[in-house]
Amino acid sequence: MTPDLFEVVRDVRSLSALMLGGIGLIFLLSWAGREQGPSAWLAGSLIGLGVAQAVSVTLSYSGDFLGPVQRLMASAAIVVPTSAALFVGLRAYFLPQSRSPWRLFLQIMVGGLALSLLILGATGGWPFAGGVTVSVMGAMAAVWLLHLWRQRRWWGPLVLAGSMALIPAALLLSLFLGLSLDEYRQLSTYPVTFVCIELILLILIRDAQVLNQELKVRREAETALRLLAESLEDEVHKRTESLQEVVAGLQSFAAMVSHDLRGPVRNVKGLAAMALEEFRQGDASGTEQSLDLILTEARRGAAMVNDLLCLAQVENDKLQAGEIDMAQVMVETVQSLALQYPEAWARVEIGGMPKVVADAGLMRHVASNLIGNALKFGGGHEQLRVWVSARCDGQFWRFEIRDNGPGFDATLAHQLFKPFSRLGNTEVAGTGLGLTVVKRAVERQGGQAGASAELGSGSSFWWTLPAMGRPTGTALEATA
Repeated sequence: MTPDLFEVVRDVRSLSALMLGGIGLIFLLSWAGREQGPSAWLAGSLIGLGVAQAVSVTLSYSGDFLGPVQRLMASAAIVVPTSAALFVGLRAYFLPQSRSPWRLFLQIMVGGLALSLLILGATGGWPFAGGVTVSVMGAMAAVWLLHLWRQRRWWGPLVLAGSMALIPAALLLSLFLGLSLDEYRQLSTYPVTFVCIELILLILIRDAQVLNQELKVRREAETALRLLAESLEDEVHKRTESLQEVVAGLQSFAAMVSHDLRGPVRNVKGLAAMALEEFRQGDASGTEQSLDLILTEARRGAAMVNDLLCLAQVENDKLQAGEIDMAQVMVETVQSLALQYPEAWARVEIGGMPKVVADAGLMRHVASNLIGNALKFGGGHEQLRVWVSARCDGQFWRFEIRDNGPGFDATLAHQLFKPFSRLGNTEVAGTGLGLTVVKRAVERQGGQAGASAELGSGSSFWWTLPAMGRPTGTALEATA
């Protein structure tokens, strides 16, 4: 190896040329075939800076045979497109939504070449004219990065702006110390190399932050999926238990239905045989009595079937929810019951009622069953009164139908809403399904139903519905 060649290899610009060109090439090959616009521009800029350093070394050790104009144009032919590519890459990296990179590249190229010619003409062939061009472009890049930092408030552009400011600082320092052009070229290698290395580090840091954020989001998504899976498993378990309860309830219900329906059918069969025998014996009065009993049992069976159909309708029909005026529902219910209980208008008082979102048909079932029960079971009391009221209880409306009738044993209240439960009261006609209909109708609309009483002192039946309004404040009193 000759001394001249050794000097070339030892020159810091040679090392810088190899390092920048190598980094740029690796940078370019790493993102080959991917949609990484900023990476391609930045890799091209690094390769261009490596070439510029190699040309600088070549000119220094070949005697720098170029004149001032030729030197400036050669420098501009490499530095200007390299700087333009660097600026376009930075903009594409920090502002991903930006468009038209080639248009910006061409604009910077034209502006950079015009700036070079302007500085050359103003300095009259000054050897440092190329350095001035590079310094001005570095200062402009630093100002733009400061503006970007104020917008994004990320420290990366601020640090890079400070590094860019080292480029004009190197020129000023060279002029202040009276360094030669060749010494300035060697000195300017440090800030240029520092900027490029810092740029690569910032890109790696930013990519690491993005990857860390994506990893965090993925972990959160995995946690959410795990919690969802656990909640779904719990929900499936609850639904399975609920279905098991439903199946058990259906089996019990089927057993009760078959038992209770068997009674009227068996009675009709026995009474029909008795009526036939009495008819053959010519016993007209006995036959008539047996036929009356048959009619009673048939009516009881028909009522039971109707109540079962009503319960099935409440269970299975699609809800037709809408805004309804409960005052109107109560008044219409009393009007309907007055056909069977003429004293209804005199005995039922309706207080202030709200408007709610519910199924009007189901609410008529509820009101008809509860007000009808109060009139039916209290029919033997001359002073019977029935009060219908409503009050807001948190997020629900609580409706109550209270009477001063015979009441019932409060310890048996939990049995009232079971199918065919009549608490042993067989004196009053009924199938024991009305309160079951009430309970299911209310529960299907997000409410609850209950009862309380004191034997001989009246009873109270209540249900709740989700609230959407306030009472009218004016009591509606049903009058004859």
